[in-house]
Amino acid sequence: MRRGLELAAAAGRRTLSTTIELAIEQYLRAHRLDPISQGGSLSLWEVLAELWDPDEHTYFLKKATRYPGLLTPEETPLANATYYFLNQIDLILKNERGDYNTQHLVSGCHKEIEACVGNDGSVDHQALTELALSTLKILRLLPE
Repeated sequence: MRRGLELAAAAGRRTLSTTIELAIEQYLRAHRLDPISQGGSLSLWEVLAELWDPDEHTYFLKKATRYPGLLTPEETPLANATYYFLNQIDLILKNERGDYNTQHLVSGCHKEIEACVGNDGSVDHQALTELALSTLKILRLLPE
């Protein structure tokens, strides 16, 4: 593979890294999502443009909510923990107020949510519920 990339780079008078970037872009533009199992018929390039965010936690949240079929096995438990956390936020605030920004909440608590996922993929729901309550109290969306 490496020698093939070096040949392609030399033929195009490009650096190796530029050749790799072009190859990845061409792949992303050419390959489309499976409409049934992955939820759409967009190219991977279009999906990337839709999900792109400089904040990795916001990017992850968008990917988990819009294209859960694209999550890796390692990302799935974290996505489940995130869904549970947001569900707890919604349940707690059901009659309080609805003007909170869920992306901000997840981004601010990403490390804590990640800590609630065990190495075996298990999710500590009790810890997530407590995290949701304490987060809302800190943000003064709930009384002390």
